[in-house]
Amino acid sequence: MTGRTWTTRETRTALRMQAAGAPADEIAKAIGGRHSPQELMRHLKASRARMQQRKAEQAMLREDRAALRAVLVNESIEPDPAALADRDVRLGLAPRSLIAAVAGDPLPGYSALDRKQSRA
Repeated sequence: MTGRTWTTRETRTALRMQAAGAPADEIAKAIGGRHSPQELMRHLKASRARMQQRKAEQAMLREDRAALRAVLVNESIEPDPAALADRDVRLGLAPRSLIAAVAGDPLPGYSALDRKQSRA
């Protein structure tokens, strides 16, 4: 092993040439002769394994995203019937004055004082 790292260009060139059927010594010469044919074969085998692993991981991520998207899109959220009934009751109450609405006063019957008086 020479200890020199492989560039992306060298790896791509070597993989292309190997796919075309070129022998290892010819590939080694074509990328500059800095790597032995044995080192070249080890590197290409590891590169193919990494590429296959990356493709498998990407496929799993695509499946996970698709499943999540299906759940988020298809699942309808139903509000609590009690909350809907409470909303309808509040909407049916007498309208507040403009001042009460701006100041954020509670609806009639929903203030702390009204609740305290209704319990007494």
